[in-house]
Amino acid sequence: MDLEVIMVQDEGIPVQVTYFDVHTPERHYPWKRTQSSGAIALTRDRLAAFVNKEKVLDIRLDDPNFKQIEWSTGRPDELWATFDAHLIQPDWSGRVDISFSTPLTPQFFARLSRFSRRETQ
Repeated sequence: MDLEVIMVQDEGIPVQVTYFDVHTPERHYPWKRTQSSGAIALTRDRLAAFVNKEKVLDIRLDDPNFKQIEWSTGRPDELWATFDAHLIQPDWSGRVDISFSTPLTPQFFARLSRFSRRETQ
């Protein structure tokens, strides 16, 4: 993302990741929730999200997998991404929900919903 123009970004924001029936080669998580700080950035071409400085999403907006992410909002400052775990790691299965608490939710949601298959408010 170094050479890409950032359209919207927020850093140092609360992020909550919830795993539902996630199977990895090493473990199975029937349900697991973590809370920490993170960041989300959107360029004209790509979305990147970080939790504890670890990249959890880095996907081009024209990637067919991007259309598998369901974007939604709860509170006005809450942006949710729900997707299959294989988007994080190809050998994972299950569902992942990531909640970003950012005052920039309306800007993110407006741009992301243009590229997503489905979105809810």
